[in-house]
Amino acid sequence: MDEKPFFEFNMEKYRESQVDKLREFHKSYFDVDTILNTASELKFTNEIRNAIDREINNPSDEFVKYFARPIYPGRFNDVVMGQFRAIVKQAFVQYTNDYINERLKSAISADTVVENKVDKTEQGADVAATSDEAEKIEDNRIVTTEEELQGFYIVRSILYPEVDDINRVQYRDTMSYFGILLDDNNRKPICRLYFNSSNKYLETCNVEKWGQKHLLESLDDIYKYKDEIIAACKMY
Repeated sequence: MDEKPFFEFNMEKYRESQVDKLREFHKSYFDVDTILNTASELKFTNEIRNAIDREINNPSDEFVKYFARPIYPGRFNDVVMGQFRAIVKQAFVQYTNDYINERLKSAISADTVVENKVDKTEQGADVAATSDEAEKIEDNRIVTTEEELQGFYIVRSILYPEVDDINRVQYRDTMSYFGILLDDNNRKPICRLYFNSSNKYLETCNVEKWGQKHLLESLDDIYKYKDEIIAACKMY
């Protein structure tokens, strides 16, 4: 046995890719040959990820020179190394932030659905035009924040073991709240996030009591209401 495990899973902090890998150990998917074939790859991947993390947070001389040498023709003394070490570190932070923002924009454009959709079957064709105009006006004023998306993905992580397809858990952002639904259906609300003021709240729904708000000190507090969120999902 290796001294270091080839796979680690932290129940309180994990990535989506780790969930997919953990699934391989479920009895329905478990295959010894597959596990053995991926063990070495995972081991080396983890080591490389750790090395990248160390270099980004505290760049070594070799790492700094790799990026600085093509753009700086002079000698690398201690002063120059110190300057470029700070520049390289800052550049990686900026690149990471830009990358995350681009991914969030892509997710928003792909997933955002306006809350006040008009059900033409129920409302009738005579009010469709007016409702569509009002919908467009409200849509232009809605801004989905990064915190709301982070809250959405926390709720998804809670519900991951509870639904057959996690993509059934969707959201609809509105002017007053950020709604999280099952099957993108207003009749299947799971919870709502109120992040548009200084105080942040999670509103949970269940059969006995609708609209119960919980004050959140941080996004991690959402996990405190895991049972309520799961219970709401299971109602449908």
